Amino acid sequence: MKKSFLVALIIIMINIVFISCSDSSSTYHDLCLPNPCAESLIPNKTVCEDLGGDYTCICEPGYKIKDNLCVKISNNIPCENNPCTQENKTICSVVGDSYECNCDVGFHPDDDNCVEDSGTACEDYNCPDEFSSCQLDENDDAFCECYSGYINTDDTCIFDCSGLIGSHANEENTGCECEIEHHIESNKCIANTKRVSCLINNPDKPVNSQEVTGSVDISWNEELNEWNPTPYCLWTCFEEYKGDYCDECNADYLMDSETDTCLYDCSSDVNSVPNEANDDCECKDSYHIGNNGNCVETINPCEPNHCLDNDGNSGKTNCIVNSYELGDYTCECEDSFEEDNEGICIELQEIHLRAVTGNISTGNYQSYDYGHGIRIFQGLKADVMMVQEFNYKENTEEDYKEMVRAVFQNESCFGSDVPPVDQTCFYEVGTGAVIPNGVISRYPIISWGEWDDPATGVNSTRHLNYAIIDIPGNKDLFVVSVHLHTSPSSDQVASAVVIVNAIKEMKEEADYAGYYFMVGGDFNGPSAASDDGFGMYNTFDTSDSISIENGGTPPLGEDGSPLTSANRSKHLDWLLVSPDLHTLQVPTKFCNNDDSNDCKQYPEGFVMDTRDFSQTELDTYFAPTGFDERVLSVNDSDAGSMQHMAIIKDFLITFE
Repeated sequence: MKKSFLVALIIIMINIVFISCSDSSSTYHDLCLPNPCAESLIPNKTVCEDLGGDYTCICEPGYKIKDNLCVKISNNIPCENNPCTQENKTICSVVGDSYECNCDVGFHPDDDNCVEDSGTACEDYNCPDEFSSCQLDENDDAFCECYSGYINTDDTCIFDCSGLIGSHANEENTGCECEIEHHIESNKCIANTKRVSCLINNPDKPVNSQEVTGSVDISWNEELNEWNPTPYCLWTCFEEYKGDYCDECNADYLMDSETDTCLYDCSSDVNSVPNEANDDCECKDSYHIGNNGNCVETINPCEPNHCLDNDGNSGKTNCIVNSYELGDYTCECEDSFEEDNEGICIELQEIHLRAVTGNISTGNYQSYDYGHGIRIFQGLKADVMMVQEFNYKENTEEDYKEMVRAVFQNESCFGSDVPPVDQTCFYEVGTGAVIPNGVISRYPIISWGEWDDPATGVNSTRHLNYAIIDIPGNKDLFVVSVHLHTSPSSDQVASAVVIVNAIKEMKEEADYAGYYFMVGGDFNGPSAASDDGFGMYNTFDTSDSISIENGGTPPLGEDGSPLTSANRSKHLDWLLVSPDLHTLQVPTKFCNNDDSNDCKQYPEGFVMDTRDFSQTELDTYFAPTGFDERVLSVNDSDAGSMQHMAIIKDFLITFE
């Protein structure tokens, strides 16, 4: 009876369980569908694990949980899957990119095996931490030694991170890690942000803006294991514009519907328009600022030109407006005319005068025999030349005439009759000197003389030579050609003082006619080109002596240098003029004979060095007019024993 009751009870319970399971199966719901971990706030923790009635979010493959974060599992952690399987030797320690197996606790090394500590000195010998083990020395005495890959620091075994610069042992003391917000690059811990220059030429930059270049911070992308891209530079709107895309006008500006640009707001005065700089208003054409500050129509008192009706044969037909408001005007002489003492306009004439100074002799005997210096004079097309070391062949009169003819490229420039007529070239040269100074001119030399150089004496190798040249106009040209003593520099100043004192005395004479003054040559340094030298009594303008760095404007070479020594390392040569002639200086130009608009121009004068040009440039710009053959060579300034570079200045002189 009892047995039957028990069997029946078991059958009933089985049916209940079966029915219960069947009911449960019919209502089961997978809590991981849809994936509730997809929106996890913890990066890479997006895998849902069904726990049967519950779920949990776990790290994606390739990641592991650490400090509640999913960190990437390194593929090169030697002890990640413990490779140490030898009996009693299963403790793995990382050594660089490899590993080493160590004895288990209670065992110590014996050759390549691990033997039990019992019965040895290690049995009761306790090491301070789990990263060291007991060892036996040669006397079987016990001592502790850190596992391979660890170093003893204050009796503690710390994971050795010396191979990863800037790192430290991790919390588990099983590897190295960088500081927070750092990553590893080339065995170094590098901060996850760095400062770089932003990229220019932003394709999204609006038209009415300019880029703001500078530095920006970029961050390290741990997922891609690379730096995030460098961003483009930002932009700032032009002054007239505003808005995110610089498509709106700022205050004081209005959008012009025809040009879609912001123009200065001139709506308060209908007769005004924005100026060229677009930062203010100006009157329209035919309008001017009136007394009330607004633009009023301009009534030109010179239209028609009343000076044509009332000139009284004075020639003053150029009408100059004094006041539009008052209708006031003045009649003056036309351009290229000048009013004389009687108020009559006299037509002016002008000459373009080119002056050159050059110590450009070559060879062992300091002469012009080899032709290099002559070719340079030819190419410079000068009217007046101050020549130093003026030696040619035997220095006879016929020798000098031959050289002068060559300089001017004119075989008949000395005329054909006696006395000469139609003479268009002239020269004078110092006598009794080994390296004399001289002057060559297109215009007649009407007087010639010299002073003794106090630095070298009466029997000097050269003297202080001067020439008075009859140039067209009201004044003659007084030219001094010098080659000053090398040292001391006080000698150069002393020689300059002799010249300026002689000129001062000349000016004080009752019959002084007035000259333009010019001194040029080899000064052998800057001392004489000073206010204590040629600048004394304001005789010569010495602004050339001011350095470029201090605002000076000396003649420059094609290379931008004022230096004149053969190797272009020193400023030795100068061409100075009196203040009145200095005001008449004009830019020096060398133009293509076939195209007068194609010119090389030097505003303050020119230092000639043929090495600064190509042969084509020399043939194009430095060939005398009407001379088809090559004149200058690129090697002329580089000739053997070439002394210095030539200096050129141009002047425009007007006269009645």
